[in-house]
Amino acid sequence: MNLSGFTIFDSYGVDRVPLEGSYTADTLAGTFIETWIPYFECHKCGRWDYCKYAKPHPANPNRSIDIKCGVVIDCIRNFVRTSFEILEGLDKEKIQCYLDGAFYFYKFVYKAEGFIGLCMDSGFQEDYGEYSPLLYGQMKHLRDNINALTSLLKDISPFRTSQPILFVEGYAEKEFLNELKKSHCSWFLYLNSEVYEGSGNKALKRIKMLLDKYKEQGYQIYIQGDADGNNTDIFQKLIKAGLISRENTFVFTHDFESSIPLEVLYVAIKKMAFLDESMSREIFIKAIQGDDLSIVTRLNDRLGIDIKPRKIELARMVARILNHPRFSWWQDDKFLSSELGEFLQFIMKII
Repeated sequence: MNLSGFTIFDSYGVDRVPLEGSYTADTLAGTFIETWIPYFECHKCGRWDYCKYAKPHPANPNRSIDIKCGVVIDCIRNFVRTSFEILEGLDKEKIQCYLDGAFYFYKFVYKAEGFIGLCMDSGFQEDYGEYSPLLYGQMKHLRDNINALTSLLKDISPFRTSQPILFVEGYAEKEFLNELKKSHCSWFLYLNSEVYEGSGNKALKRIKMLLDKYKEQGYQIYIQGDADGNNTDIFQKLIKAGLISRENTFVFTHDFESSIPLEVLYVAIKKMAFLDESMSREIFIKAIQGDDLSIVTRLNDRLGIDIKPRKIELARMVARILNHPRFSWWQDDKFLSSELGEFLQFIMKII
């Protein structure tokens, strides 16, 4: 493939190196390897005594010959070998994104391999003494390379780097989802969620900046809100701005707490010691069912129960009830027809 006119980063990721002429997968990978990977003495890596790529120095078995890291070389070759054909179907902008993405893939593998080796090397950490914890803190740079990689490859469909993230209005919803991870169901186990604090963060620009950040990193945005919080208007503006699609939004009629089926709510608040042991489920439901008020208001007005200070605890308790092995809620038509059931079905379609 003719790549004249395209460039790749230099080894520092600062300047540009022009590409000239035609390339195969092997010659492109070779150019990456030659340009980016420095020579390194393997004995300085904590893995060197068992790494298949290391070459002991002929005059000193405790040292190694300088080589380019074989782990990184093979990773680059495999990356190019398995994806080179994609380039034929890409426009110029995406080809350049591919070339730049390859650099950040290299940076991630090279730095990750180095960090793991350093973490295994007790002698290195002893040399640094009390400053050794700084080593682990530097792993944050791995995230920078991953973010750059996914951002560049997100529009090249075969890579499918885009992953979902669900923005929820409050911390109760996030704790509910976090607790559901303990069920080990894949719907929740691999779900990323973030709080955008809809009740106190109404400024559309601030929410838009948050969503822009994640979208740029290759995330597919999903968002939940409460009708009581007047988020429907905000959602319409976000949809119009192209930040989210309509089918990726879920709005509770009132709020998360009001979506909980009354039978489940009864068990939850009883476990939280809100109710007298003598109150039956039937009496509880009869006392609070009906009208269009939020369940938070109904509980307070009719039973004198104020759950506002304990919303997060309630969310965790409801999740624990759903996690019970005897409650197969995903097969319970009555539960699935509730608003909370609809919310969980919305989540199940995300992953």
